[in-house]
Amino acid sequence: MCTLATLDSRPNNNRAQCLHAGGELWLHSSKAARPGQSCFCLGLRGDLRLQGASREEAEITAQVLAALISQRRQDAEHIEQMEAAAALMQSDFSTTEGTRQRLQSVVHARDRALGQLENQLRSVTEEARVNLEAVVAQRDDAVKKNADLRRRHAHFQHEIRRKEQDYERLQVKLRELLMEKSREARANMEAAAAFSRGLRSKAPRSQDIQKLMAAHKAELSELQSENQGLKAALDGLQSQHASLINLQSQAQKRPRWAAEPLAELQFLESVRGLSPQEVLDQLSGTMQSLQQRLAVLGGPTSDASPQAPASMPGRVSAMQSLLVEQDTLATAAVAALRERLAQQDESRDQHMNRGPPDSPPIPAKLHSALKSAMSLTPPSPRESPLQERQREELRRAQADVALERERLQAEAAKLAAGHQELAAAAAAFKEAAEKLAPGLGAGSFLASAVGREALKGMRGCCN
Repeated sequence: MCTLATLDSRPNNNRAQCLHAGGELWLHSSKAARPGQSCFCLGLRGDLRLQGASREEAEITAQVLAALISQRRQDAEHIEQMEAAAALMQSDFSTTEGTRQRLQSVVHARDRALGQLENQLRSVTEEARVNLEAVVAQRDDAVKKNADLRRRHAHFQHEIRRKEQDYERLQVKLRELLMEKSREARANMEAAAAFSRGLRSKAPRSQDIQKLMAAHKAELSELQSENQGLKAALDGLQSQHASLINLQSQAQKRPRWAAEPLAELQFLESVRGLSPQEVLDQLSGTMQSLQQRLAVLGGPTSDASPQAPASMPGRVSAMQSLLVEQDTLATAAVAALRERLAQQDESRDQHMNRGPPDSPPIPAKLHSALKSAMSLTPPSPRESPLQERQREELRRAQADVALERERLQAEAAKLAAGHQELAAAAAAFKEAAEKLAPGLGAGSFLASAVGREALKGMRGCCN
């Protein structure tokens, strides 16, 4: 066997026909082939003659044999080298295959680890997202709580300032009460000292008793006069309420044209010759005065004022006069409206007969004055949209004035009843104190003082 590299390395370039199969050159010799051609194909001398008898031919044959032996030895060495290289390559291949399998197992292990890491990454990412959402929700909740706390802080600051103001006001009131108590205690102590001095001086005790009885009688007479005034005011309110109920029932029974209150009949005589503008000015002035008086009557009063019971009949009479003046104001508005309606009817008749007259328009302020009225406007046989609107406004004004009147009457009745109960309770308390106090001297004086204190406390509660 020989390779192409071996054949190329031969010095003889004359080659015979050779076939290459599987990386080896096989020499195909036949019976007809000559030895010289075979040698030439192997790269040896081609003039080989095996049957030659001459010396030269023998030398050539020997040289060819030596060359073949040398070639055979070289081929054997080359085969050994190739086998060693193949064994080395086989070992390298085995090592490489083991390394490949080991690396493949490492790759599989790394793939499994990568899958686990990816799963962990997904779980950690999901957990981080959930935690982020929870943190965002907590942040929003904290922001809301912070805003709420700020609002509550501001509210508490306002409450603290208000409480401080209330505390200061109560401190002032406490100082005033303590000063008043101290003044009363001083007066009582002075009276007791004077009484004791009178006892030490052995003066007649009847004079002190007479003084105490005179003071007690004066106080009782004051309370009786106040009670009589309240009773008179209550009787007046009851009679006025009964008369108003009677007038209302009579007005419901009579037709609307005849439903005129008594105050209207009295007021028509006073405004008969006045113009609508003068009536409007008079109504405006009366309304302003009524509002001022109503504000004065509805204002707060002092609880500890000793003149509050004395001013009770005045307040009741002022409320009565306020109700009467409201009736007068309502009738004045009705009179002005009726006069204006009559002027419109006359102007309409004149327009139909002789043409339109020069009549002044209805003032816009009359509507605001009519809203405070309480009477009904009589129906006209020919009502215009303006008249219907005015009648509707008068109905609303009547309802408002009726509610205001009922409120004032209820307030007056409540004040009268409260004062009566107050007077009765004070009298009963004084009687009980006089019964419990021993004697007619210091006991009566102390009973009167306790009665006055109880009366002041009850007045404050009723107010």
